[in-house]
Amino acid sequence: MIWLGHRVLEDPDLITSTLALAVLVVVPLGLSLVTLNARQAKVFGWLCLLQPFAAFGAVLALSLQARGATGLFAVPWFVFTLGVGVVGALGLAAREPERELAHTLALLSLPAGGAWLFIGRAGFDPLGNGVLIVLLTAVHFYFAAFAALIVMGCNSVRLRGLIRKGEASPVLEHFARSAALTVPVGYVLVAVGITGLPLAGVIGAGLLMLALFVHALLHLGFVVRHQRGGLVKLFGCISSASVLVSMPLACAWALGQWTGTAIIDFTSMLRLHGMANAHGFVLAGLVGFWLDVRTREADSGEIRAIPPDPEASRDLIGSESH
Repeated sequence: MIWLGHRVLEDPDLITSTLALAVLVVVPLGLSLVTLNARQAKVFGWLCLLQPFAAFGAVLALSLQARGATGLFAVPWFVFTLGVGVVGALGLAAREPERELAHTLALLSLPAGGAWLFIGRAGFDPLGNGVLIVLLTAVHFYFAAFAALIVMGCNSVRLRGLIRKGEASPVLEHFARSAALTVPVGYVLVAVGITGLPLAGVIGAGLLMLALFVHALLHLGFVVRHQRGGLVKLFGCISSASVLVSMPLACAWALGQWTGTAIIDFTSMLRLHGMANAHGFVLAGLVGFWLDVRTREADSGEIRAIPPDPEASRDLIGSESH
């Protein structure tokens, strides 16, 4: 609701609106789907106190003209994202075999989004490519990095549950893990491509397309049929189908930048690829898995009188493990 209010009252441009969506909706929703151990939960509890004030400051910074003083309003958000990165580092250091790798990588990637948002609103242009490129880099770290890995991680958790029940082949987990490891390499190369090295952007876009295609096929081919609820399946299918459309556009754009041939113009790229990824893949995917968690929690509550199945409880995303 706050994001919609900002969208109506401020009437921001598409990139600014998408960044506000990341701050107000995508990041909180994504973090709610991550399973934390006891040490991580303690740090995250303090971060939750900072998050509303940090988000308010970031949105205020997005509403003002980019300059040095404006960047100060984005500092609390940058501090918040750094804290989330620390939570991710604690999970990585724990080396817990059941810890979802994609979610850990997502937490570790968030500080980069916070940093580029601060740089953009402070009016800095460190690479000399324009403030617009700085903001686009921030957008990619929120959506192509953090949010994509959260959605992929949720899918991997569900897939592991099917494997434990003998309803899917164990080899599929290797595909999911490889796709998660490919994403950070891809989004870093895309960021490098955006900032001035087109060939890196082509390679990065290709790697991201491959990783997200693997995710989409694993979801549509195996996971979705075992999910409960029509809305859960609808949002999940929208999410997976969106990348099958948006990522070839990203590759076409990167290839055009490298060869100097305009395959798709900048405005069309923003509206088609950007909206398909932000609202289709990311937002629909996050909402779908959030509804999936709520559905499973409700089902667990209905059968609370039955002794809990420890294997089944490990399939719940967003729970706290001790």
